[in-house]
Amino acid sequence: MAFRFEELEIWQLAIAYTNSIYLICKTFPKEELFSLQDQLKRCAASIAANIAEGSGASSRKTFVITLIFQLSQSTNPFLICILLNNKVTSMKNN
Repeated sequence: MAFRFEELEIWQLAIAYTNSIYLICKTFPKEELFSLQDQLKRCAASIAANIAEGSGASSRKTFVITLIFQLSQSTNPFLICILLNNKVTSMKNN
């Protein structure tokens, strides 16, 4: 592995998570291709990207603070997308 972040288990988990999201998005209806599906993919990918960015911090403490901030910035929009998807799916099924 060439970069420090690639050795981090949390980054490896984020990559696996992103792959899972991409597979889930393939099951979405075509009308969601450029809206919810795209947003979910970007949110998932940003988690791994933010971990990589934070790994360049000058100290462990700074890295942890950066991770907490960056992950909260990535996960909140992701959760909103999931909630929206559930609501839209529920409306279509009724």
